[in-house]
Amino acid sequence: MILKSDRRRLLAGLLGAALLLSSCGMTFDDEQSSFPGRITTAGTAAQTALLTSSQTGSSAAEQSVPAEQTASETQTTASAAGTQTAAESTAAGSTRSTVLSVGSTSGAAGTTTASSASSSGQSAVTTGSAQQSDSSSKTTTTTTAVSKAGKLSESDQAFLSDCVFVGDSICSGLSVYKILSASHVLAKGNIGVRSIFDYSFKVNGGTYKVVQGLSALKPKHVIFWMGMNDINMTTSQKYCENYKNLLTKVHEALPSANLYVASISPIATTSKFSTNKKIDEYNAAISSYLASNSPSWKFVNTAPVLKNEWNGLRSNYSSGDGIHLSPAAYQAMLAELCRLIAP
Repeated sequence: MILKSDRRRLLAGLLGAALLLSSCGMTFDDEQSSFPGRITTAGTAAQTALLTSSQTGSSAAEQSVPAEQTASETQTTASAAGTQTAAESTAAGSTRSTVLSVGSTSGAAGTTTASSASSSGQSAVTTGSAQQSDSSSKTTTTTTAVSKAGKLSESDQAFLSDCVFVGDSICSGLSVYKILSASHVLAKGNIGVRSIFDYSFKVNGGTYKVVQGLSALKPKHVIFWMGMNDINMTTSQKYCENYKNLLTKVHEALPSANLYVASISPIATTSKFSTNKKIDEYNAAISSYLASNSPSWKFVNTAPVLKNEWNGLRSNYSSGDGIHLSPAAYQAMLAELCRLIAP
């Protein structure tokens, strides 16, 4: 009887162990089947954002959020991510998505569009999609530096109040972004040094050619800022000769005004419009030409403050097309110009 009892207890123990193992196996299967569900619910923010993007029709780029976000934060962000715009998701100080209007010297920033090149087939700065390939860390560092170095002092502002800028669509950004009043900027899209006498400007309620317009304004300083529409149309030598012709006529009308030629601004290294090497050649040519032929007319090289380590336009200084400039670029350019020539 003892032997049979022991056998019964042994069999009962084996049966209990088997049932326990079977129970554990079922629990393991349940855990496995629920695991993917938790990934979907509490996965990375990027995965959740992409899921939201497919449900709302928004682009993945508009939905990107930090990968370190917690599950609870992800659930909150996902509902709003579908309505977030690309401009809202751009880091502070990064490239502005709008571009300046070619052929326009007024209007609020962000509402302008680019016009086409002139019907005569002349090359002109137009909008594009080229973007600078700086890393985000470099862009952040640059932005911080600009916020400190790009500020204009009261003396700088006083100096600029006596200046008139003359140029193309890049120059027109000074008034488009309301950095300077329109009365201090005579600029239009498609203008080049070779073609500036073909254009008229509105000054004090009237319409004038460039020399007459400057005569009406009577500035103490005239800064000519153009050339982007010349580099693909003329040789560097002809570019210099055209500038001398322009400066001579302005000097005859305003003999007491100080005349300056600002450097052509750099473009993004990815731009197909031209190359920074060519832009540098034209800047060097006019600098040397003025020094040799007309020392009283100064070349002002502001291009270096707009460049990155690859000799191209800094990404946060592009308005979006790799050619036109952002508001931060104008602030940096003006601060450098004042540093170089202001009393």
